[in-house]
Amino acid sequence: ITLEFNLVKQSNVKINLMNIEGQIIYAQELSEFIGEYKKPINMHENANGIYYLQVITNDEVINKKIIKQ
Repeated sequence: ITLEFNLVKQSNVKINLMNIEGQIIYAQELSEFIGEYKKPINMHENANGIYYLQVITNDEVINKKIIKQ
């Protein structure tokens, strides 16, 4: 998967990718980030199934469900 977002206001960002059991399989923190962010996250070694992506900024929390087939 490729994670992309653009922040127009400087913010601390926390990114978590979790499996269906809530275990974090990828985590990253960005301090005082502003601008465009684009990063591929390799999921080849992870089993097929449902995953949850959470992006937390100073202003909001975004949750997305990812289905790997």
